[in-house]
Amino acid sequence: MFKLIFISIFSSALVFGQVYTVGDYVDDFSGDICHNGDGTWSYDQDGRDRVVWINLFTSWWPSCTTEAPQAEAVIQQYTNDSLVYVAFGSDWNQPYSCTSWGTTFGLSHPIIDDINNVYGLFGTGYIPHNLIIGGDGELLYSDSGYNQAAIIAIINQALEDLPSDLDEDGFDVDEDNCPEHYNPAQSDVDEDGSGDACDICDNANVYVVGNVNGDLDENNTPVINFFDVVSLLDHLQLDDSDEIPISECRAQAGNINYDNNVNIIDVVNLVNMILFDNIPSAFISEIDDGKASLIQTQSNDQIILESLSDIGGFQINISTLNDIDQYLDEISLPSGWSVTYSSSNNTYKLFAYDATGINSINSIDLMMPVNSILDINNIVLASKNGQKIKTILEKNSYQGETIALPNVPNIQSLYPNPFNPILTISYSIPSETTVSIIIYNMLGEKISTLVNNSYTLSGFHSVNWNASDFPSGMYFVKIQTPSVMKTRKALLLK
Repeated sequence: MFKLIFISIFSSALVFGQVYTVGDYVDDFSGDICHNGDGTWSYDQDGRDRVVWINLFTSWWPSCTTEAPQAEAVIQQYTNDSLVYVAFGSDWNQPYSCTSWGTTFGLSHPIIDDINNVYGLFGTGYIPHNLIIGGDGELLYSDSGYNQAAIIAIINQALEDLPSDLDEDGFDVDEDNCPEHYNPAQSDVDEDGSGDACDICDNANVYVVGNVNGDLDENNTPVINFFDVVSLLDHLQLDDSDEIPISECRAQAGNINYDNNVNIIDVVNLVNMILFDNIPSAFISEIDDGKASLIQTQSNDQIILESLSDIGGFQINISTLNDIDQYLDEISLPSGWSVTYSSSNNTYKLFAYDATGINSINSIDLMMPVNSILDINNIVLASKNGQKIKTILEKNSYQGETIALPNVPNIQSLYPNPFNPILTISYSIPSETTVSIIIYNMLGEKISTLVNNSYTLSGFHSVNWNASDFPSGMYFVKIQTPSVMKTRKALLLK
């Protein structure tokens, strides 16, 4: 960061005995601040080690009134702290006072009342007079008038020549692995380019890949287990505003597949690492057969995630104005799957993964009430082997359709069919009644009751059947009311 100081000095006379010329090194000098600040401005205190631009002027000289706003415009182009700009002036109230000089010309820099005759140290010839002092105290420029091009050129060169070893450890910013921390040894135990003096993440001994929570055993050896999976999921659900310095360590340790994009794919890879000692390659291939669908009808909103490859985990953001906790808690997934979610600013972050490593699926169906989903995004599917499943998104809305209820209870659709292992059963009820939805196998044996003589309002409804515990084959889905019984076939293919 550079610092520029601009000082403007009003002189009570046009010519004084000169002390410093270009090439000299200046000692301390000072003056009382009369506008844009309080107390005393001192070169040693407020300007040394930085580039200082000083302007000397009087309130009654026309050239000074011309220069003041021009110099202010120049100084506004420098946004760093290594350039200091101040103004020393005298002969006030002809017609401007110190304060009115600053307010009339819209000046932002300190204005000094030059009762100590700083002009006499530098000035020669006529006013205005401009000075530039380098970071080492050398007077680089001293000239009457206002040569803006020359002043800017000297300032830029002086800023470039400032020492860049901010922490004074012998290494400039461009080569120092901790530019703002004194570390002459440049130690970097984990060799990640960030020195030990400023790196809170020891990726060699603590936050190694997989040890997301930074646990060590009694021998100070990293411990990688399912607590790290929990920590990684906690990290994924953080908003940017919630992140703390240690979050970066968790992100580094959670980058399991080395793609620098921490998500559910890393969760699946971490599970496989824990269960099967599978260490993913840094160049793991992607699978190009994923599909996400948002289907909105007059009866419900439906999210379908599917892939020909086995899905071992997924994440999705769901925008909604409703509380959908109940529906996320009821997601039908195979045994051993874990689901976690958080909500903030009308968005749910949903994560799910196969904690067993062996119960992957090809389709996930999320049913929500009608008009509950505004949008879905940030969809990531992971294969059971920890590969990214590239996913396309399709949105279909049938809200404008007028769908009449059938005159009798009916099974509207079985989706998908064939299925594995989740089957969504959509059915319609023309009037209030009790309803049962029952599954039978090829032998006519009742194997599952999804809805058991439940009092149901008229309208369109749906229910999911998870057939993960049943073998492949043909099954029969029966809807039954006191007056009607209907059956449809569904084929389970594993």
